Amino acid sequence: MLISESMQYPDGEYPKTQLPWPELIRLTYSEIRHTTNTAMAEGLTVSQKINELFAYRRIPELLNLAGIEKDSPFVARLYALQEVIYALDQYLETNWVVKKKELKKRWDEIYDALSAFGIRKKDYIMYTSDVERYERYELDLRKNKLPVNRSFETLYSCKSCDVKLIRTLIYRHAPDLKKKLREKEWEYYDLITEVNDDIQDVFEDCESWNGNRFLISVLVRGKGQTRRAYRDFLDKTGKEARKHFKKNKEPYHAQLFKWTMERLQETEDLLRETMDGQKLYLVNHSAIAVKIKK
Repeated sequence: MLISESMQYPDGEYPKTQLPWPELIRLTYSEIRHTTNTAMAEGLTVSQKINELFAYRRIPELLNLAGIEKDSPFVARLYALQEVIYALDQYLETNWVVKKKELKKRWDEIYDALSAFGIRKKDYIMYTSDVERYERYELDLRKNKLPVNRSFETLYSCKSCDVKLIRTLIYRHAPDLKKKLREKEWEYYDLITEVNDDIQDVFEDCESWNGNRFLISVLVRGKGQTRRAYRDFLDKTGKEARKHFKKNKEPYHAQLFKWTMERLQETEDLLRETMDGQKLYLVNHSAIAVKIKK
């Protein structure tokens, strides 16, 4: 059987955690995504942003599958780690000229959050290698090294660095989880949802120095080439996912495949709606447009 409704938080609803910020809101996945544009205009709180990310990436269901209590200290530590990763991301997005001491401050916070999981100092680099690569890609913007010159797979796999780290910690905490669903099985879901994020956030990201590949592609390669490239990548990824999951008949694989296909359809629809809309001209007035050389 598939993961039953009783085994999931309703529609991606979020666990309460004992964190220093105000109690996290308990919005469902559908409610969060429905109100994203309005909320973005007003400015999402950190807790709202983490809720949206975790809901979309099915972290509550994975925790439940792993048998991890939603009110456990472990879950609170996951939220705390995600918060300090967002602090690094925010610094990079709001400062074109970055200072090494400011970057070090944020990395010290990330390492402190990792240490709460019992991870040894000598292993920090192993766990954060993708986060460091993401930082390097964002810093490359300052050298006019654009994300459109990297493959979809390379870039969007890297942009999943925070979620992949969260999952790795869950699988580390619950070793038997891999017997139900291997960590690698999330690959296609991650690629598709990262593409969705770039398209969804294109207008929000006009206001910051963000390495949004979709935004920069429209800016330097135009709408037509961008539409074709993203459509082809989504089609290719969908075909590969169907082929991959066809070989796996386990119930949890079937559920993940269902989610993957749902996100694929949503992202294809979002791509079409965004490309056919009347607002893409705004990328020409984005913060990053002033900085990069086409």
